[in-house]
Amino acid sequence: MRCPDAGRPPAGGPYTKDGVQIPGLPAHEGKGWLNDISPSSGVAVGTAMFPHGIPPITPVDQAQIWPGSGPVRTLPSLAPDGPAGAEAVNDQVRAGGWAYDGDPYDGAGAPHPVIWTCALG
Repeated sequence: MRCPDAGRPPAGGPYTKDGVQIPGLPAHEGKGWLNDISPSSGVAVGTAMFPHGIPPITPVDQAQIWPGSGPVRTLPSLAPDGPAGAEAVNDQVRAGGWAYDGDPYDGAGAPHPVIWTCALG
C-alpha cells in the first residue's frame, strides 16, 4: 500500500504507557491503544478510536504506529473517510491490519486486509 501520509502526527494526546508520555496520540474521548510491539526494534502499532456516527466533526478510527520515542504517527487508510487499524508489526517495520475503502457508516465502504510496507516512511 502506498503511504503518502505516513509519518504525519495526528492531533491530540498525550497518552501514557508505563509512565512514559507519548505525545501526539489522538485523545478524543481517551480511546486508543497499541496492539503489538515488534520483537526486537520496539516499534508499536495500534488504533486510535473515535466515536461512531458523528463524522465529519470527529475523524474516523486511525491506524497508528509508534517508533518507540516521539509522537505516534498515523498510517493511511484506503479512503479519506475510511477507518483503519493496525494489529501487528515486525522488525522490518511492516505493519498489518485492516482498512475500509470508504465510509462504512453510510454503506459505501468495505473492509480489506492491509500491509503497510512503508510504515515509518
